[in-house]
Order: sequence, then C-alpha cells, then structure tokens
Amino acid sequence: MKILIILCLFPALAWSKLDYSSQNLIRTYPMGLFASGTVGYAFKVWDKSDINPALYGYIRPSATLQTSGPVNQAKAQLDFAPVAFANFYTGAAIINRDYNELDTFDCSSVICRAKMYRQYVGFKMALKYKSIFMMTDHRFSRVKVSEKRGVFAEEMGTLLGSGSDDVLRVNQLVIGTEFNDKWAAGAMVVANAMEKYTNSTRMHIGFVRRQLGHWNILAGAGTFHTRANSDVFTTLFLFQWSGERGLTLF
Repeated sequence: MKILIILCLFPALAWSKLDYSSQNLIRTYPMGLFASGTVGYAFKVWDKSDINPALYGYIRPSATLQTSGPVNQAKAQLDFAPVAFANFYTGAAIINRDYNELDTFDCSSVICRAKMYRQYVGFKMALKYKSIFMMTDHRFSRVKVSEKRGVFAEEMGTLLGSGSDDVLRVNQLVIGTEFNDKWAAGAMVVANAMEKYTNSTRMHIGFVRRQLGHWNILAGAGTFHTRANSDVFTTLFLFQWSGERGLTLF
C-alpha cells in the first residue's frame, strides 16, 4: 500500500517545486530599510514548456516574514499564473508597528503606532524581447488599523489613510536592457495613491543591476514626489537572494 501511494504521488511531485528567497532594501528618502524572507511551493496546472520554456501555468501558496526593527510583518499569499510570465495574486498581511516616530509623518497628529491589516489583490507581468525587458505590478490593498479614530500613517506608500479603513493603489513599471548575463540598467516608476483620504506619492528611479551567483544587487537614484507636492532626491539599494526559483520566473 505504501509503495502504491508513493507511485501515485510521483506525477504530482514532478509538477511541483519549492522556492525560497530573501530581500533587503535601503532607501534614503523617505528613510527606510527592511529585510524579508519568502518561501513558496508551486504546482503546475498545465505544461507546454517543450514548445516554449515560459508556456506553463501554476498555482503557488507562499509565506513571507519581513522586519525593519520596530515594524514587523507576516504575510500569506496565493498566486495563480495562467502562463508563467503573467501572475494574478491575492493575500493578507498583519503588521505590528511599534514606534512613535516615522519619517515624513507627524506622529503627534496621525496614528503611527498601531497594528495594521492588509488584504490585497494584484496582477504582475514580465516580458522580454532580446535584451529589452519590462515588468509591471498593479496592486489594490484594503488597509485597516487597530485604532478606530483619526488619520493613520501608511508607511508603504508614505501616505495618509482615512479613519481606520482605506484603500491603497500601487502601480509599478520597470523597463530596462541587459548588457550581458551579469549587468543590466533601466528605469523604475512606483506610483502610490489612497482612495478615501486623497493623497499620492510617486518615485522615479534610474538603476543599474549586477548579478553575482544567487544574488541580484540593484542600486538606483532619482526623485521622490511627496504627498506635499514636492520633489526630493533619493537613492535606493536592493539586495535580492534566490536560493531556489521553483516555477517562478520573476
């Protein structure tokens, strides 16, 4: 009986793969840093990769832990990729914010220290033609805080949210070119906006990227357009490590 069960599991195991990775980010304005780790397990739902390496689809549950010291987050996510380069996703996160000071916010008049809950849906896609690549990511998050009064700080987009419940929209676009298998350069735009308490921010970054084995190191500089309608110079450094990629392409 045990042998029969193992033989029945072989096809499923061949169509499923583990992935794990980590990210570390440093940004000078608004000042911020975090470290995170993600583990996921993907299951193929169809496969024509013998025709093209990207022609397969999968479902992937994953879990992420993220910390920046006083801000700690646990997140669960489910991805559905009808084809490997296009991905729909949904998830939920719990964030514990244990601070009374936050860059660009007056924490005496807005809620900074509180538990935050996110429920989100999104779509992301990656395309490549010869050495040119493009990636997009569009996310809608319902953001709730444990405090039921006043305006709260939303540190992801450096925005203000209304009451205890608001909706955050994040749109990201990356376009670049690969010079070889180790070096690439490009530009990135990240636009954030709140729906109820109307305010928005936007970041424009030019970057270079270097691949070193399992590491991708990105360094960029540009401007951050604040919710007060001013432009501030900023730099960004991202260190990504991929242990196993599994079925994910990006």
